[in-house]
Amino acid sequence: MRSDVPHLLLRSPIKQSHRRHRFCHLCGHRLYGSFVKYDNGLVICIRCHSELPRCHGCGIPSYSLQTVAREPSQQTDSSPTEQYCLQCIARMPRCSACGKPIATSYLQVGDSPAAYCRQCMAQRPHCDVCGAPLGPGSQILPDNQSRCASCAATAIYHEAEAQQLYQQVIAVTSTTLGLHVAHPPTLHVVSRRELDRLRSSFGGEDQIAPQHLLGFFAQRGLLTSIYAEYGLPRALLIGTLAHEFGHAWQAEHCPWHQSEFRREGFAEWVSYRVLLALGYACEAARATQREDIYGSGLRHFISVEQQSGLVGVLADARRP
Repeated sequence: MRSDVPHLLLRSPIKQSHRRHRFCHLCGHRLYGSFVKYDNGLVICIRCHSELPRCHGCGIPSYSLQTVAREPSQQTDSSPTEQYCLQCIARMPRCSACGKPIATSYLQVGDSPAAYCRQCMAQRPHCDVCGAPLGPGSQILPDNQSRCASCAATAIYHEAEAQQLYQQVIAVTSTTLGLHVAHPPTLHVVSRRELDRLRSSFGGEDQIAPQHLLGFFAQRGLLTSIYAEYGLPRALLIGTLAHEFGHAWQAEHCPWHQSEFRREGFAEWVSYRVLLALGYACEAARATQREDIYGSGLRHFISVEQQSGLVGVLADARRP
């Protein structure tokens, strides 16, 4: 949550007198006698100075004030709105969902710089990927899953594109990390509803490596598959595919009774390294901040790599 208010300067008026041939910048009348000059250069007559409404931010009188609604938690019966000049409004952050200026505190989702007003955060439907309130440019998928404009901008909707990314992941894990899988799993991109159904069906019949939130690796006999959710943003899909491909490598090279910490930590390390290799440094760094078993396991393997290199990582990944 961000609580900082846009930087507004309160300009103190300086009274001057007995200058002819000046005009009030607000009403246009010629100035005679005393007038008021603000340190931003605005010169106004005494009448405008005393009678016009003032900007709630900078305190300067104006004919062109615009109304900005207070946050619901800050509204009162006597003052549900406040008025600001155009200059102050221009400096305000705008809600990425409704587009309105935010005069007070605003909210953020994750590490995104986008700002959201409290009303949109509380009342609008949210993106099923990042949790941001939906606004212009958002999309609703055929299975009623929603994507905000940011997630929709890079979402992968075509099977061929997903398969191409999958081949990139396989190439990076082989050439950069030295992970070779004799029988690479078949990729299936499915809706979230179908993903949940398949998880249940595999979980009831066969052993599955622990599941990623947005995909999972499944093995039935010699047949292996990776299932990933349809419509994921590109970087998130790459990270998911790399994570599950890490489980595929584990299925061929590691004992089946490994701890969840080691299984998920190694798979997340594979995801982390693939994201870095493909230029997604921000997404890779975000994974290191997780406070669950994925994040702690990832940090463990990053530490092992720093001390012992790739050889040490692969040796540690094979431990029970």
